[in-house]
Amino acid sequence: MTKKLICLLALFSFLGCARTIIPTYVVDKYPYKKIFLTGFNETLDAAKATFKEFGWTIARETHPSEYERGAGGTEASRQVLLLTEIRQTSLFIGTRYMRLNIYLRETQDKTTEMEIRYLTVNAFFFKTFYHYKNDKLAQRIFTHIQKSFDNPSP
Repeated sequence: MTKKLICLLALFSFLGCARTIIPTYVVDKYPYKKIFLTGFNETLDAAKATFKEFGWTIARETHPSEYERGAGGTEASRQVLLLTEIRQTSLFIGTRYMRLNIYLRETQDKTTEMEIRYLTVNAFFFKTFYHYKNDKLAQRIFTHIQKSFDNPSP
């Protein structure tokens, strides 16, 4: 009886993992936005340093128009989309996958708008759940970047 149960659970775990789809591009369902009163390059460098410090690996740096039609901004404005690697956490009956997309856009008054898009996929044996919110993480990232401007390191 227990051997059958173990085999059945193993089968479900393999089947559940095969169905999970984690997109590279995170849609803007609940984007977190903040404007930094700094230049584009300074904000980009601070963002990269913050994500590295928080354990997020930037997998790819691209122009937003690769994924979005009519990505905002003027012709002269600079913009970039940073795509992170997937972070995976094993759960008792499934797996959690997390991914961030960071959209940086230079504004007309030479400040920088940052948009964080978050995705969590909880894959269980029976169902997959997608979540697009993480208020605490977004606030921690914004605060850390702002502090790097307020207290620059030598």
